[in-house]
Amino acid sequence: MNRFTQAWLCATVATACALTPASAAKVTVIYQFSGRADGGIPSGRLLLDAAGNLYGTTLISGRSGNGVVFRLAPSLVGPPWTETVLYNFPRYNDVDVFANGGLLEDASGALYGTAFGNDVGFAYRLTPPARGRTSWRYSTIYSFSRLADGGGPSGPLTMTPLGALVGVTQAGGDVSGRNQCDCGVAYTLMAPPRGGPWQESVAHTYLGRPDGDTPTGALATDADGALYGTTLQGGSGDCVDHVAHEVTGCGTVFRLSYSGSVWSQTILYNFQPDEGNFPTNSVAFGPDGALYGSAGPDLFRLGVDQSGNWQKSTLFSFPRGKAGAVAAGGLIFDESGNIYGATDSTGLYGHATIFKLAPPGSGGQAWTMTRLATLATNVNGAQPGGGVVRGPDGKFYGAVGSVAGATYGYVFAVVP
Repeated sequence: MNRFTQAWLCATVATACALTPASAAKVTVIYQFSGRADGGIPSGRLLLDAAGNLYGTTLISGRSGNGVVFRLAPSLVGPPWTETVLYNFPRYNDVDVFANGGLLEDASGALYGTAFGNDVGFAYRLTPPARGRTSWRYSTIYSFSRLADGGGPSGPLTMTPLGALVGVTQAGGDVSGRNQCDCGVAYTLMAPPRGGPWQESVAHTYLGRPDGDTPTGALATDADGALYGTTLQGGSGDCVDHVAHEVTGCGTVFRLSYSGSVWSQTILYNFQPDEGNFPTNSVAFGPDGALYGSAGPDLFRLGVDQSGNWQKSTLFSFPRGKAGAVAAGGLIFDESGNIYGATDSTGLYGHATIFKLAPPGSGGQAWTMTRLATLATNVNGAQPGGGVVRGPDGKFYGAVGSVAGATYGYVFAVVP
């Protein structure tokens, strides 16, 4: 019995699962990119503000061809949504740059993000227009060197309770002067209280097995300021890169704790070859205080048992061709503890899906998977790589990159 047959029978290690048909959810394209001044190929998770506006980034097009930061505003007249380009990415030090997608908003309404080029990259800030003006003010708050400070920032930034920005890079972390590992770093960025340049501090340098290798996605933070994330490779698992013909590890979930002036890492879980591995998305805290995430076709929970040890359980394994094979863009929760997310385009008949995973009822053991929507009508189309966000009205919003019939991608809404 292969892995996907096992998934279809819902025979996971820790719990049973149930798969229900898709509901009659309506998928609406609220904005389609033209690939001209408005941008093209949206990337990463959208940001939804308190006024109901959506913010995001595109990989290409715009005034310089290197993508844009955009805002979509609902409108009572004219088109349903109106796009405004807030910033056009230029060439950066004579290198084409690409926004990673995923924006962070602070209490003042400023936006923060990261972009990369030649595995170097930078973090930036966009400040809302001053009164009487219309232009957002752009500033690069930190430029990576791909040496000890890291290079190739990955995923959106996170703000800690103390106001620091934290993130990861997928390259750099040179501790020898020769880039022997080049496995990435976790870092913090702090704005000086009296102005001046932002300061970067490396929280952890990844060294490859048995440490982590290539951190991915956004970092989660708890009330104490500890950071949680995943690495694509590394750890104690014996997964093999069949191209490089070497053991790379199966990935990890880690915690970074700060004490005094020193960060220390604890690996909470090492993925193994006989399970879903190579986690590519962020982890998120659920209402019960446990961490939830995805690795390969599996959705998992990582929680502390009565002895204080972290234990992993598999909530659901996606069957290929039915509910989507791999979750994309991380998971979100509602007030009842239901989990929502998106899969890549290996879902129903080769399409991406938007799904809901409901926790067991009273006395039950099975989590129930429901396909809320199936995107697009072609085998190679509609991959919402940034997952979805949920509005206060219960609608879900996401973005899809280049697909047949919508070459430069679109933003969609799902009404359950």
